[in-house]
Amino acid sequence: MSIENHPFPGKVTTKNPIFDFLECAAVHAPERSFPMKIRNKLERVENGESTAQLQLAKALDEMRYFFRTSQSVGKINGGVKINAIPELASTMVNLRLAVDSSVAEVQNHYESLIRPIARKHGMSFQGFYTKTPEDRRKISLSAFDALEPAPVSPVEAEAFQVLAGTIRNTLKPLIKDQSLIVTPYLMPANTDTKFFWKLTSNIYRFTPVNLEHNLNRAHTTDEFIEAEEFVREPLFFATLILNADDAIPI
Repeated sequence: MSIENHPFPGKVTTKNPIFDFLECAAVHAPERSFPMKIRNKLERVENGESTAQLQLAKALDEMRYFFRTSQSVGKINGGVKINAIPELASTMVNLRLAVDSSVAEVQNHYESLIRPIARKHGMSFQGFYTKTPEDRRKISLSAFDALEPAPVSPVEAEAFQVLAGTIRNTLKPLIKDQSLIVTPYLMPANTDTKFFWKLTSNIYRFTPVNLEHNLNRAHTTDEFIEAEEFVREPLFFATLILNADDAIPI
């Protein structure tokens, strides 16, 4: 309960690719879809004003998990039978760290929440990196698969320009009589790109699929992809490979 009642704060900073997206939208999006309460905070955020960073996050609350660490209590275990008090109880929290956050920041947050609870009930407390004497009445915290936020990939790189050109070329049929603007964005979920962080900084998470009709079905019942999207995907990646090959000097 204490965890759910104390969510992580959100702020929009220039480190987050979402800020680049917002700046691009401020130039190209119609005013009706990009209100002044957002536009008039961008310059202040760019100048590093902490108040504006918090205000912009509040104005974009529907997008909160693009610039706030998310937490979900996904697993709770305790007890083996109904008429006996559990000797051991555990809970697991799934997190996706914001770009501006860190594993240490998250751990400090949870220690500050749980330590008073242990003290209130006369229990010993063991933090992520502290050891306490053996005590049957204690609360301990531990981390599994702790992963720092992914590095932000550069948009000035030639690799991004090749990607952007391929997107404009292969997805142009989707928006007839309109110009297609490619902007940086953020993939808030963890992906297998963590295995390539030491190999290159040019890591871009993109799939040429329109998820408008199946976004809320991901990982659940009736997850699907439309046939037209299925055909477009291999065409996009084939074009991207050819374009990347042409961009590499021999």
